[in-house]
Amino acid sequence: MKINGDGRIHPLQPYQRNSGLVKAGQAGARGSSRDELSISLEALQMAQSGPPIDPQQRTEHAEKVQRIKQAVQNGTYEIDARKVADKIARYLLGE
Repeated sequence: MKINGDGRIHPLQPYQRNSGLVKAGQAGARGSSRDELSISLEALQMAQSGPPIDPQQRTEHAEKVQRIKQAVQNGTYEIDARKVADKIARYLLGE
């Protein structure tokens, strides 16, 4: 009786096969891999029909976003779990 190995596939073989597909895809052989976004006419109308944003509000919002981004980057941004839980509960209860 002769035994030739255990019949397992070497772990790198599937990876190497798949990396060949990616390279072929980069060359255009697999077709287009672009993301696509579709917005319904209803959604577009809803977005455009909202109240116009005051330039002052836009500036204040941009400043607030910048402060939050900075706090996140610094690691000082804190989330009040009770406040989040309260808002979720109110939303679920329809308040």
